[in-house]
Amino acid sequence: MIAKKVPMRSVGRSDYGGLVKYLTDRQGKHQRLGYVTVSNCQSEKWQVAILEVLNTQARNTRAVSDKTYHLIVSFRAGEEPVDATLKAIEERICNELGYSEHQRVCVVHNDTDNLHFHIAINKIHPTRHTIHDPYYDHTTLAKVCQKLEQQYGLQPDNHQVLRNGSENRAADMERHAGVQSLLGWIQRECVEEMRLAESWAQLHAMLANSGLKLEERGNGLVITNGDRLGVKASSVSRELSKSKLEKRLGAFEPLDEVDTMRAMQARLAQSQPTGNIGAIPPPNRQTVLRNLSNLEAVKTSGRRYRAQPMHSRYDTGKLYAKYRENHQIAATARAAEKTKIAERKERLVDSAKRMAKLKRDKIKAVKANGRIKRVLYGVINNILREDIRRIKRQCTAERLAVDGKYPWRSWADWLRAKAVEGDPEALAVLRARDAATGLKGNTVTGKGGRKNAPIVAERDGITKKGTVIYYIGSTAIRDDGDRLQVSRGYTIEGLQDALLLASEKYGCCIAVNGTEAFKEQVVRVAAVGRLPITFDDAALERHRQELLESGILREKTSGHAAHYCKPTVEGIGRKPPPQGQNRLRELSELGVLQLAGGGEVLLPHDVPDHLERQGTKPDYPVRRDISRLVEMTLGQAAAEKYVADREAIRLKSSDMPKHRRYDPADRGAADFAGLRKVDGEFLVLLKRDEEIMVLPIGAGTALRLKRVQIGESITVSANGSVTRNRGRGGTEGADSGQKTKGRPPRI
Repeated sequence: MIAKKVPMRSVGRSDYGGLVKYLTDRQGKHQRLGYVTVSNCQSEKWQVAILEVLNTQARNTRAVSDKTYHLIVSFRAGEEPVDATLKAIEERICNELGYSEHQRVCVVHNDTDNLHFHIAINKIHPTRHTIHDPYYDHTTLAKVCQKLEQQYGLQPDNHQVLRNGSENRAADMERHAGVQSLLGWIQRECVEEMRLAESWAQLHAMLANSGLKLEERGNGLVITNGDRLGVKASSVSRELSKSKLEKRLGAFEPLDEVDTMRAMQARLAQSQPTGNIGAIPPPNRQTVLRNLSNLEAVKTSGRRYRAQPMHSRYDTGKLYAKYRENHQIAATARAAEKTKIAERKERLVDSAKRMAKLKRDKIKAVKANGRIKRVLYGVINNILREDIRRIKRQCTAERLAVDGKYPWRSWADWLRAKAVEGDPEALAVLRARDAATGLKGNTVTGKGGRKNAPIVAERDGITKKGTVIYYIGSTAIRDDGDRLQVSRGYTIEGLQDALLLASEKYGCCIAVNGTEAFKEQVVRVAAVGRLPITFDDAALERHRQELLESGILREKTSGHAAHYCKPTVEGIGRKPPPQGQNRLRELSELGVLQLAGGGEVLLPHDVPDHLERQGTKPDYPVRRDISRLVEMTLGQAAAEKYVADREAIRLKSSDMPKHRRYDPADRGAADFAGLRKVDGEFLVLLKRDEEIMVLPIGAGTALRLKRVQIGESITVSANGSVTRNRGRGGTEGADSGQKTKGRPPRI
């Protein structure tokens, strides 16, 4: 598991509403959006939560930095924790960062190869209106991720900081865009030779042979490629920082000084015989000869940095040339249309200014009071400003439309777009990247002869690793070319369709990988549906044959539930048993109804009065209030479930306090520890003596308690009503809403 903060490059990009709208946008995909949760807001809908957050951020007028904290938590391929685990992980991370009381929106995404969720956090505290920016948050995130991996049994990741910020950004660019960066190329191709340089001249020569140049910039050194691209030398390697290079090679010598030495030696060689260089002082002569020998020792490598695709198992030369051509055509068309928009904007603004000037000239020619003229001039200026604003808004919308018409795409994005359009070569290039490691988890693949037929199913999207996502109902099936993966939360119908797709793609012999429960479910679905497949695993195939021979032929499916029945047994009441068929029954075996009089006819409304046994009659006075009973039962069940979850976590984590159900004997004062919602029921957490009591409450009480601060004292009566303790001896009824003496209530 990896938790990473997404830095905002400018305050304008940290618009909270824009971020949440982007995160909750399905983008035309069925499987992109998972669950969305809102925390510490009055409303549980993210559309309303945006307004609450923006209003809270507006209350802080002093902070000039970013007011939004954007966090991404990603899991390893094949890991799909349940929603309850994801929510617990979100709460733990926010608590460690100091955002437990801050407003936030959490969104789960399923449209990539790794399950991940985004947390959009408001840095402004909802009541104090102060900004909180955690110090060294990457260290905090690394520590909490390690603990969560151990607690929930997740695959461990390396959380040690081995790279600086520039290296991380370069690695992210290479992984997501699929094109090598300048920093990464220098580290792979040139850094070893640079470490072996014995003088500044040799170092300059090595870089020049690779099309690079070392320059002094500020207090450090930068390496440029002559095309407006440059990286810090210390980012390439800490051994190449200015201080360490000067400690090893002496004071920094720019490239111009080396060129001057070479020119000087060439002139001396032409004017004097070989071996007679007496005109140069000995120290300078030795420096020139040493530098020249170093320069001649370096072989011309012919290496040049180019923004080429990363290493791949597929020849991408022709396809990348096509990408560059399409990129250039789109850039030219985009620039041409934006130029036209700029020219039209200039013409419209000039026209508006000329019109305003004509109006002012007419007013100037009119003989009127100077005060009236000034008022008219002001009206004309206001109209001109409004016209210019309208023209700018219109041109801005047109430029955005041009960007949407000719979007700039990276190499990986362009390949994915081509693959969505149906280009098989682009899909093959995506799957041949080093970043594509294959699907893990519950997977189905083929053994032996393969059909490799195209899958006939609704396609939901394609990832940057070449994984095609199909959806069948609520079940998502992922295809990386070698295997099919069934998503978490699959249904019986979805699993059956996945097996049929696997047989169409790979043939009749199927290999199943995953959990034992998944394998058992696959075997049962194959046996019940009599699917034309076999399993390469001898144990699974033997189990399938046993199920077929045992008579399991039909399956009544409803979600994950399955009911199996034998073929020799019919449903109840359809036919008599075999011993009772085709025979006459005795009179004593038949039901008898006695009539009161021999001549009476039994009518339907007379049946209850003439039966020997009267039916039971309802006795409503002894019944209990069913609605109240159901309400209390649901709330108590939710409390029991929450307590069981917390206690299970406490067994693995020693810092979790003990949780238990609230008992009427616990009435009295306690500290407010938060609100929870489980299965649609609201629960209030009461802390007393390092112990958490869980009490079910109504929706109205929960709404009023949302404004109570964590740790504030509240009182619970014998009947379970919650009241808030106020200062100076006053209390407030949280259930009734009545106010007593004391300070004005905040609920």
